[in-house]
Amino acid sequence: MGRPVVRDITLTNTGDNASVGRNVRPRVRLEAPGISEVSQIWVGNQRPIPPFDPINNHSITWDRPEIRVNNAALGNLTEMRTGNVIVEIIDDNDQVLVTQTQDVLLLSPKDYLQDRTYPEAIAGFVLPSSKAVQEIMHEVREKLAKETGHGRLSGDEIGDTVTGLPGSRYTHPEEWKRVDQIAEAIYDAIFSRQIHYSYEELIDWNRSIQRVRTPDDILVEDKSGTCLDTSVLFAACLAEAHLSPIIIRHHGHAYVGYSIHHDLSNRDLQMIYEDDQQTIKRLLTEMIQPIETTRCVAGGSSSFRDAQKMGEDNLLDSSKDGTRSLVFIKPAWRYGRVSLIPAQQITDVDYGEPSELASEDYIDEQVKNLFESAIAASEDKERLVADSERRPPRVRQWLAGLLD
Repeated sequence: MGRPVVRDITLTNTGDNASVGRNVRPRVRLEAPGISEVSQIWVGNQRPIPPFDPINNHSITWDRPEIRVNNAALGNLTEMRTGNVIVEIIDDNDQVLVTQTQDVLLLSPKDYLQDRTYPEAIAGFVLPSSKAVQEIMHEVREKLAKETGHGRLSGDEIGDTVTGLPGSRYTHPEEWKRVDQIAEAIYDAIFSRQIHYSYEELIDWNRSIQRVRTPDDILVEDKSGTCLDTSVLFAACLAEAHLSPIIIRHHGHAYVGYSIHHDLSNRDLQMIYEDDQQTIKRLLTEMIQPIETTRCVAGGSSSFRDAQKMGEDNLLDSSKDGTRSLVFIKPAWRYGRVSLIPAQQITDVDYGEPSELASEDYIDEQVKNLFESAIAASEDKERLVADSERRPPRVRQWLAGLLD
């Protein structure tokens, strides 16, 4: 994510006038057990120590140090690790005048920190380019071709690729019919794999961190998934089909939805996150079709309508009032501070771009271009964009913000 390792460094003279005017600079490094080099050492520019002033409290600040992390080391972590950020103030002779150390948690690519400061982070676990998702979508095309006469995944952005389908499923049912057909075909393909439901893997000493399985983990390795695992899997399939997925969360649970309204399918939509409870109820009632993804596992239901109905019934549970939230996946990719794909196995030292604190309207143009080119690509291609073209920039973005 776009979360900085160090936001800023401030030095205040607390009473030593003998040091006034002496040139100093900060030096920052990261250390962690078992990792020889977590990041490059960053050294700031020289500045004179300010005079002591107990009233005005003069200080000097270095903003947003450009910390470059070691992609190879952090991208291959399989478990979380606690390290340290070490900030030193040094003089012209590299003599250390003062040191401050702060713990830092290094997350593996599959660790999700449930932090309300960055709610859109969950979008980074929605992986439409994964091999397992591509296999599902191949089956979806085949099913649609057999049942409807063609296997095109036209999604909700047919026709005018900027504004999407007109109206809503309720005002223009024929235009939106294909959207439900695609979503149902995805549900059937996942259900046919008969994966098992499993409970979340939480860290005993930090219950805010959950391990999230990738599509390959869910469908190939573990053949099981939690409510959150199945939600991000289903969202990845919806996104690959050019629908507009939304992750829906309330206390202790997650499920998925997709847009059935023009306003939420508009590619210019900048809504990333919503937690206003009245707005959420209106959206889930009028503009989003919820799906209870725990129904598409072994022992669930082969009926897509059952999963829809159970998703709708989630809104009736008054015990969850006040805890609901929505994350809009495509806007989160375009405009959010979010990583887009877990790291692959990376060798050699590969330093990422510095992590920066993104503004609210920040857009990574490289990722935006990749996303838009995928949407505009021909539906008849087996893959919209080859993995070799999509992964490197996304890996770099994920790794640049990995440190927490």
